Amino acid sequence: MFFYGFVAVEVTHYVLLCREGIPWVPSLAVSFGVGFATNTILVVNNYRDFQEDRANKKKTSIVLFGKKFGEILYHLCFFISTFLCPILDQRISPVLILLPLGFFCGIKLQKLSTKSDYDKMLRWSAIFVTLYGLLACLGLLYASHS
Repeated sequence: MFFYGFVAVEVTHYVLLCREGIPWVPSLAVSFGVGFATNTILVVNNYRDFQEDRANKKKTSIVLFGKKFGEILYHLCFFISTFLCPILDQRISPVLILLPLGFFCGIKLQKLSTKSDYDKMLRWSAIFVTLYGLLACLGLLYASHS
C-alpha cells in the first residue's frame, strides 16, 4: 500500500511539479486511494495462493489472518479508495462511480474456486485499477482547470 500508493504517486507528482517549477504539495488522499486500489490485485493474488503459501510457510496477511480477513480487506480497499478518499479530496470524486464494481468483485471473491475464476478476478481488479487511475486523473485535470 505504501509503495504502490504514497511513494509511487507522490514521487511522480514531486518530479513532475519540480520539473515545471511548481511548488509540491502532497495529495495524501489521492496517493492512498491509488495505493488501496492497487492493493486489490495483491489481495486477490494472496487469496488465490492461500493454500500454497500456508504450506510453504509464507507469511502473507491472508495466511496470517485467514481467508475471511482477505475478503474483508478486499472490501475495505475498494471502500477506502472509491468512497473515503474522494470524500477527503473531492478532486477525485469521479472514482465514486466505481463503488458498485467493488461490491460486485467482493461478492465474487467469496465464490472463486478454479484457476480460471481467479484469473477473471485478477482481470477485474486490474480493470478497476486502470479505471481508477483514469477517473482520478480526469478529476484532477478538471479541478486544475476550474
